[in-house]
Amino acid sequence: MEIYPTDTQDGAELFAEEAQVLKDLEKMVGEPLPILGHDLSLILKGEKKEEKKPEEAKPISFGFVEVNGHIIALIIRKYKILKLPDSVRKLRSLQVLDIQLGTFTESITDIRSLQTLWINDNKIMALPESFGKLESLQILYLGYNQLTALPESFGQLTSLQILYLNSNKLMSLPDSFGDLKTLKELALNENQLTALPESFGQLNSLQKLSIHDNKLTALPESFGQLNSLQELSIHDNKLTALPESFGQLNSLQTLILRSNQLTALPESFGQLKSLQILWINDNQLTALPESFGGLISLKELYLGANQLMALPESFRDLKSLQTLSLFSNQLTTLPEPLFGLKSLQVLAISSNQLTTLPEPLLELKSLQILGMGGNQLTTLPESFGQLKALQELRLGGNQLMALPESFRDLKSLQTLDLSSNQLTTLPESFSNLKSLNWLNLESNQMTTLPESFPQLSNLQTLVIKNNPLDDRGKNILDQLKENAKDMKIIA
Repeated sequence: MEIYPTDTQDGAELFAEEAQVLKDLEKMVGEPLPILGHDLSLILKGEKKEEKKPEEAKPISFGFVEVNGHIIALIIRKYKILKLPDSVRKLRSLQVLDIQLGTFTESITDIRSLQTLWINDNKIMALPESFGKLESLQILYLGYNQLTALPESFGQLTSLQILYLNSNKLMSLPDSFGDLKTLKELALNENQLTALPESFGQLNSLQKLSIHDNKLTALPESFGQLNSLQELSIHDNKLTALPESFGQLNSLQTLILRSNQLTALPESFGQLKSLQILWINDNQLTALPESFGGLISLKELYLGANQLMALPESFRDLKSLQTLSLFSNQLTTLPEPLFGLKSLQVLAISSNQLTTLPEPLLELKSLQILGMGGNQLTTLPESFGQLKALQELRLGGNQLMALPESFRDLKSLQTLDLSSNQLTTLPESFSNLKSLNWLNLESNQMTTLPESFPQLSNLQTLVIKNNPLDDRGKNILDQLKENAKDMKIIA
């Protein structure tokens, strides 16, 4: 087979039939395709060979890669081509194709060497049944198209490892989808899926699954067979329950289930021993299973915007838990199992119905952020100052009339929200809070401020509007302004 030099700046030489394909493409786009180099790995990283700093590299949008007279990568993102020439099937060594297409060109399916195909962000409405012939395909980006279905032959793509089908209009998946046994990463988010095929559980190499923003009402019982799954994002669906097999996902580390319609969790849920991050807020949970304490690796737990009135006794076994959000539930008191969570650093329990804080809360010595706004608290425990690691404290929207004297011991406190309470003044020792840089006292009943208030030398922002300060209080505020001229004061 003859090799001809092509008309490129680097004088690349191609086999004759591939040179002809190049000419067909150049005629279609109206300009020569530049050669991008002879190293496919650099192109896959979005770098040009001559560039010294990858962080400064710009995405490559136009050109080809040549090796030993063959085109092995073709990138045409600069122009949107309505349809590729049929001669493209002659690129028998092509491994990477990244192209903007108006409609899918069936001749692509004859390129059996193709390993990576980017045809995302087009208006492709359908794929031909012949698509399954691309048996060498490992990476496929089909996101942001208008696909409503996949061909049954799709399951023949048995080398596929990464598949992006996000932001299409898919309503279902073919039964053959379960034959994609080598698939490791799958994005199906932002489609119109109402169910998954029972064969879905056969994807036993799958490690990362994003299927959020669909219309799923249930998961197949086979879902629990995905024993390699590490990350699952399935939020913003219509799930009312999880299958009992869900607890078999023993590799799962991150689970995002927020914004569904879950009313309960299966008892098997506590078997997720590897789970570290769980978002299950914005559901309709009224209780957690007693097995919940089995989540021994859990570090972050988001349970906000449910209907919880209590926590199971086993909750105290979550010894690794560092972040806990329980905002907008129906708690009238802090659940006793909380007090054993010695590793807890962040506790958000705002917008519940708390009237008091029990003394055992003060045993959580690692707490750095505590959010209790929007409750019905009238007092704080006298020993509240024991929470010496606190850096951020939000108590706005309660009914506090005074702060305990021990408040002065919160010397690490940087952010403090006391807005919308019934405070008339602050303790004289308040100025001990030397680390405080943001303070909100808006909408209280404060008539004055402590004499030492101007000593808050690190304060950068003070909100104190909607308070009936008398002349003495106003004078102290003026002293504060004088001492910290760069401070932002909203009064």
